[in-house]
Amino acid sequence: MAQEQTPSEPQFTGMPTPPKSERWLLHLLALQLVLVFVVVIGAILLLRELRALDRAVGRFGSDVATVQQKVNELEVRLDTVSQRSEQIANQVDALVQGKSAAAAPSSLPPIRPPDLKDLAQVPRERRILGNPTAPLRVVVWGDYQCPACATFERQLFPQILERYIIPGRVRWEFRDLVFIGPESLRAAEAAACAEEQGKFWEYHRGLYENFVGSNRGSYTDARLTELAAVLGLDVEAFQSCLVSGRHVPAIRESIQQALDAGVQATPSFSINGGAPFTIARAEDLFSRIEGALP
Repeated sequence: MAQEQTPSEPQFTGMPTPPKSERWLLHLLALQLVLVFVVVIGAILLLRELRALDRAVGRFGSDVATVQQKVNELEVRLDTVSQRSEQIANQVDALVQGKSAAAAPSSLPPIRPPDLKDLAQVPRERRILGNPTAPLRVVVWGDYQCPACATFERQLFPQILERYIIPGRVRWEFRDLVFIGPESLRAAEAAACAEEQGKFWEYHRGLYENFVGSNRGSYTDARLTELAAVLGLDVEAFQSCLVSGRHVPAIRESIQQALDAGVQATPSFSINGGAPFTIARAEDLFSRIEGALP
């Protein structure tokens, strides 16, 4: 009888181990794959950063363009102001050069003394008229050849004086804005010379009282001196002042200050340092004063 054979247990053997040289190549390949992966990821991240940087540069460029536009606008405005100041300076120089050019027509009426009764008891300090502690300060800019200014002084100012200045509710200040012609400057100089003798307001009223039209000879040196005599000024001192021209720089400064403040017409007004304004009728000024009074 044949002897049974017991099947042998299966023998499991692993894959044959590669030689050492092959293992080194596999490690190198794996390392290369890792490096490639790292480079790809780095490139992706760098690309994202570059895109973000590009967007930021775009926004910055837009902001720079906006700033540059603003700078250009400011430069244009500064050039405009500079040109305007130069024009004013040239106009004043022309006025200075031509201030004695106008001749008085023979048809002009004689100098009339102004009515000063309502000014007699009003406190004044140089160009400021009224109670120094009044709650409101009103500034008016004018030209002695301005027809609207003359109408205001003759018709409306007496009401202002009676309603607000004499009762001590308003201080009133006059400032020069000379622009109409050579006689405007000469009249402003004469008023400043009268101010030296403490009679600015008397002379101021006398100028408007004797105004007969722009650049028609109202304010020749002869007529200005005659008005000084009528008002009782020291005529010799007045003439010396007028000939010297020493008040022209202050008048020029007053003009520039008015322009800087935004004054564009005469008469213009400001209350307690506020923005300048003009009026079309008396009620416009009354309502502004009443609205500002405490």
